[in-house]
Amino acid sequence: MLYFIYAMEGMYQGLHGIYDYGCYNCDSYEDACTLGAELSHDVIDSYIRPEDDYYTPEDYCEDNGYDEWRDEYQNDYYDALDEVMDDNLFYELYPLKEGVTLDDYLEWTKENMPPRDFIERYCRQLTEDDM
Repeated sequence: MLYFIYAMEGMYQGLHGIYDYGCYNCDSYEDACTLGAELSHDVIDSYIRPEDDYYTPEDYCEDNGYDEWRDEYQNDYYDALDEVMDDNLFYELYPLKEGVTLDDYLEWTKENMPPRDFIERYCRQLTEDDM
């Protein structure tokens, strides 16, 4: 099934014009969700320094009752940071309307319009049958 995936970061949700999107052929809703999460993660990596904006080493020390940072905490800190980043993933999935093709998507990209335009013109809302 063809899905339009609109991915951004959860805190700002594309407010600053930083997002990614695309039209993808996915075998299942779960595959589309996995791809949406990957795209959102890439958006976060492209402009946010998660260790500064989400969860600092100081935050880790405070949460774990440590007085000061030690290099031996590094692996556990990055595991905790990954969990915080995962909590900030944000994406929207839209199945394409019947008859809409990848060629329609490619033509639309030439118009240089915002993603919401594609969603309004060519997509439909998810139904339980899609999931």
